[in-house]
Amino acid sequence: MKIFLLLGLFLLTLNADKNMDNILELYKSEKYKKACVNGAKLFHRGYKNEAFLSIIGDACAKTDYIYALSQLQNSLIKTESGRMNASYFATLVLQKKLVYQFFLDNLELGHLVLPQTGHILSILFEHIIKKDFTTLTHSPKKIGFSEGTKNIVAYIISDKKIKKVVVEVYKDKKLVNTHTYW
Repeated sequence: MKIFLLLGLFLLTLNADKNMDNILELYKSEKYKKACVNGAKLFHRGYKNEAFLSIIGDACAKTDYIYALSQLQNSLIKTESGRMNASYFATLVLQKKLVYQFFLDNLELGHLVLPQTGHILSILFEHIIKKDFTTLTHSPKKIGFSEGTKNIVAYIISDKKIKKVVVEVYKDKKLVNTHTYW
């Protein structure tokens, strides 16, 4: 009986390593969405390697799967780099929640100070707290601002029962990226 348990554990470990290699290949080939989704599945099956979880988290951040970051950050506690990544993920989660409240509840954010990152949520958050934006419409709330050579428009939409914050990035008046958060 012990031999079967050990064999099963060994096969499970081999399978986890194979899955990890596949996810790393997805990440390296910039297939971040697939790396995030597949990595989250592996995480939920108990895989807790901090370097690997940090890669999954980065893939999720790059594809706006911010909800996954709230789960990953709690497992990043053993190493200095893991804790730094956990702080980055926590910052994005909090900024997402606060931006959502800004749009839906008219929450005043000007008194808050959070770490800055290069992520679009952080850029939007910084413009909101500095009141460095133009209100394009009040109901529904829609704002716009410039960031370098890009123009950014953020607004709220209703999709069935869920309200979402949409961030559109324009360059030379051409839409180059759309981010959606709920």
